[in-house]
Amino acid sequence: MDVPAYFRFDEVENVRCTIEICAELAQKIEERPTYLKWLIIAVHDILQSAMVWALSGSDGAGALEKKSRKAMRDWLLERRKNPEIPCPNPEGLYLADFKELLKRAQKDSRSGYGVVLPPKLAPKEEKDLHYLHDLRNMFVHFRVMDWSIESDGFAACSHRCP
Repeated sequence: MDVPAYFRFDEVENVRCTIEICAELAQKIEERPTYLKWLIIAVHDILQSAMVWALSGSDGAGALEKKSRKAMRDWLLERRKNPEIPCPNPEGLYLADFKELLKRAQKDSRSGYGVVLPPKLAPKEEKDLHYLHDLRNMFVHFRVMDWSIESDGFAACSHRCP
């Protein structure tokens, strides 16, 4: 197989591909229960990617955390006067937390692409998305532990079994 010099994809392709991965993982969970972990991570990625895309706006800063958003927008304004000013270091720009993105995505005043109305989540839906985020974090930033996730009601218990 010829490996390309660069692997290129955008946020739309990322969401499309991750949806395909979710479909594949969901079909195999019975035979490989560990795939549930990867399904949770993938579903979280789809939601986060979609929110970033919707919130980024024409300046690309709408999904950044507060200080990074200010730095990017200050640079864009300064660049009008001084086109030679270097772009902020991407390593110093941080994406807003998932829960913050979720809050911003539901605001009527949010900026972003197109004319898509913001989602109106019921309190239980928002609680479920926070739970998804907490599960994802538990898997991605895990400590040494065993996971036991109840499939009925999807309640999780994370502890180290003796």
